[in-house]
Parts: sequence; C-alpha cells; structure tokens
Amino acid sequence: MSFPGATSVEVAPGAAGTVPVNVDTAGLSVGEVEGEVAVKCLDCKADPLCSQDVDLFHVRLKILWPEEELQRLDPKEYLPDQVLLVFDPGAKDAKALGSALGLKGSGTFDLPSIGRSVGLFAVPPGGSVAAFVAKAQKDMRVRLAQPDFLYEVTQSAYNDPYASEQWGPKRMGVEAAHRASSGKSVKVAVLDSGVDFRHPDLKGRVEEKVSFVDGGTYERDPHGTAMTGAIAAQANNRIGIYGVAPDVSVFSARVCKPKAPHAPEVCVTDGVSRGLDFAITKGAAIASMSLGGPFDPLVKQLVDRAVSANIVVVAAAGNSGPSAPPRYPAALENVIAVSAIDSKDRLYENANRGAYVKLAAPGVNVFTTMPDNKYASSTGTSIATAQVSGVVALLLASRPGLKPAEVEEILTSTARDLGPPGRDDMFGWGAVDACRALAKATDRQNPCE
Repeated sequence: MSFPGATSVEVAPGAAGTVPVNVDTAGLSVGEVEGEVAVKCLDCKADPLCSQDVDLFHVRLKILWPEEELQRLDPKEYLPDQVLLVFDPGAKDAKALGSALGLKGSGTFDLPSIGRSVGLFAVPPGGSVAAFVAKAQKDMRVRLAQPDFLYEVTQSAYNDPYASEQWGPKRMGVEAAHRASSGKSVKVAVLDSGVDFRHPDLKGRVEEKVSFVDGGTYERDPHGTAMTGAIAAQANNRIGIYGVAPDVSVFSARVCKPKAPHAPEVCVTDGVSRGLDFAITKGAAIASMSLGGPFDPLVKQLVDRAVSANIVVVAAAGNSGPSAPPRYPAALENVIAVSAIDSKDRLYENANRGAYVKLAAPGVNVFTTMPDNKYASSTGTSIATAQVSGVVALLLASRPGLKPAEVEEILTSTARDLGPPGRDDMFGWGAVDACRALAKATDRQNPCE
C-alpha cells in the first residue's frame, strides 16, 4: 500500500473523511489477501467522546484472474463442464447467483479451516469455463471463482521378508534412524487415493479414513496403498516390508480415484481442497501429497492455512519431464517439493526440474504395499514424496513442536549434495539423509548409533 497524498485528514465530529490509497497487486496470486489497517486519532484525548486513539480495521482484497491468464489456462488441466464458486459460509444466495450467471448448481461443501463454502456449478453445453469464471469473479458475493482443476498422482536388520528389497530407506539412513525414532504418534494425513487398510502390513496404521470422491465411497486403491505403505508399513512383524515411519498414525483422505480399472488415479480441486481441510481440522502434523497439477488458488489458500497451523506439507515435484512447467502444490514456496533418484543417485528421467525443487529421495523401483495383500515396485516422485513425509515424521517424533520452516531448513541443510555443488534445479539441496537430519534436530552428534 502507498498513499499518493496526505496520510492524515481532519474530520469533524460525526463526519466522514477519506484518505486515497494505492494498492500494488504485482506478485500477488489470484485469491484473497487479508490484513489489518491501523487508523490513529491524533487528538483523541481532546475529545471526551473518544475512547481509544487507535482503531484496527480488517481489510480484504480480492485478486481477480487477469483475462489473458484465464485464456492461457490449458483446458486439459481442468474439468470442461464445471466451475467452483467460493462464498462466505452459509451463503443463502449461492444457488440463485449461479442461476443468474447461467450456471446450474450441483452441490456445495464447507471448508471450516478457512471459513468458506464452495459451490460446484455445471457449465451449460457449449459454454466456456474461462468465460464463466471471468464473469462470476466480478460479483461481490463471490470470494473466488476458478476452474475445477485436475491433478494426477505422480507414480510411475528387520525380520520383514522383503526388507532386503528396500534400497530406498537404506539409502536415506532410515534403518539406523529407527534406533532413535519411529515416528510414534505423529499424525500424517495422506491425501491420495484410498488405502487397503486391511493389508496385513497396514493393519492398525490407518486411524481414520474418509472419501471426498465418488459420493463419499471409500475404495482401496493402488496408489494410496503404495504411498501409505512407504510411510507406515509395520516393522518387525515378519510380514512384507517396513515403512520409513512405522509407528505413525495415518489419516487417509481419498481425494483421487482411478478413471477406470487399472488406470492411473486422478484428482480434482474440490477433493484436494476438502482433503487439506480434513488434515487441518484433524490436527495432522504432516500432509503428504503425492500428486500434482496446475496453479490452484483455492488449494493455495488451504496450503497456506495448513502451514500456518504448523502442518508440514510435502508434495511431489512431478513426472512430466525436464522441460515441463512447475507442478502444484509442490511449486508453492511453503511446500517441500520432492524429486526422485535411483539406486545410483541418478535423477529419475521423467522428473520435473525447476527452482522449486527442494529435495530428492529414492523414487525408482521402490518396493511397497499394494491392495489385496500384495507388494510391488513403485517409480516416480510420488513414492519419493511419501518417504520424505516419513522422514519428517521421524523428526517430529524426536522433537515435537518444530515449525514447517524449521523442518525444511533441517532437511535441506543436512541433505547429501548431488549434481552441481549447492542447490540446483534437478536435485534441489540434495538427497534426504535421515540420520544427519535427526542429529541436527535433536542436537545429538550420533543419534543413529
């Protein structure tokens, strides 16, 4: 904010005055910006009716989609026949407003963590999502209008029989780290497809499960089961594998579903946003998001709220290749973006590159759980992300109360440098090292010995 003229004005009792203000929105993302403005009365003590000399006013600024940015959005990255309109909670005129805009309401849901209600509206045949968003966002009753964006999941000395197959945890020093921490009682929200909670290696690991797709039907899907196994599979149970943090409590939010049997899982904004709201309201310490999509204002609001609630958000950098654009939410500044490496510390060939990549972790042929009591290898930045989420749980179990920024600093400053010296766009700060991270978090020289 800046003031083109005087910053003070003389106002007679009972009258009103104005002070012109310029607001520079450069660099601000689409969505809402809120803050406090202080107004000080310079001669309050001289007026017997003046009770205080400073008033605080809560102000809200709505940043609209620029027309050219809406036109640049890739139609393949959002649902072609649906828009999301965000309102104040309990907005009674949501359906009427949709009708006035030529949209038909198909449902609503609340996001208590950010105090908003979201309406799903169907675009009429032949209509343009971008055009309806551009029109709807100008209505004062609408706090945010946007497409329903598409996300894709990014997969491509134990007595556990398959422990010898788990090169990834060994490379990160997890076996040794388990002498100091197992992630006990840390709450990890896994925002993914459904988990086979009946899998013998996952029994008792999923504390709560909920679905925000398929009308609330919870299914046991491959990707969610694989990610949860990498984080939380039981150790030393003479079954299968061990997870990076085998004693965590998993809160499974099914925000993705397969498009067809044996097809990759996909997710949309409404499911992902509700999953983040679930993580916040359940008091999770970590939100593990092995998924990626385009920039999404509503999801950004939820990520910001999660981080402000001291939830560490870990997300996949993406599997779209070296020249692909950034994937979100990984590319948000307050998210730990994870890329993937193979057993020889080489970057996974399909991994995204970019300044937003912060860490690398094992992500090629990583053995993990699958539905129906099975096991298989998983490849991609998804499985790398899940394992980093597990390492974060080891840190938080050893030192509760770490802030998200502190966790990120510990992980990046103790990572094994790969590629060019220092941070780079392929490996970020390097490969995660659980033992070195625990040493820094706990001020112990050798916590893994």
